Amino acid sequence: MEAGLVDEDDFDDVRRGRTATDLLTELLASTDEMARREAGDLVVCHGDVCLPNVLVDPATYLVTGIIDVGRLGVADTHQDLAPVTRSLEAPINPAFGPDRAAAFLGNHQRADRVDPERIGFYRLLDEFFQAA
Repeated sequence: MEAGLVDEDDFDDVRRGRTATDLLTELLASTDEMARREAGDLVVCHGDVCLPNVLVDPATYLVTGIIDVGRLGVADTHQDLAPVTRSLEAPINPAFGPDRAAAFLGNHQRADRVDPERIGFYRLLDEFFQAA
């Protein structure tokens, strides 16, 4: 952000019109609480699970692979839930939508532990990542 590399024109719709400084202030205000919540919920994460990174067999609709593993590592499970639900909700993917994102979360193997605030936190954090 200090180097001016955050693209404020590419913020999610809910943050459109805000500044990177505003978002950083919001992010820092919740960092300690989110770190406390994630401490017991660490898993192997892809880091950028979104529809373009998931390969699906068109005949069976089964997932056959996942690509773009540059952010692979150990993290809070919500690190993956944030981009995949955003991708499902995005207008660019009209075959899905908010209902499908909710269904995805409801079918998650740990659905009872899904935390919408942590999903929001990781979506906010993702605003600071640049495409390579």
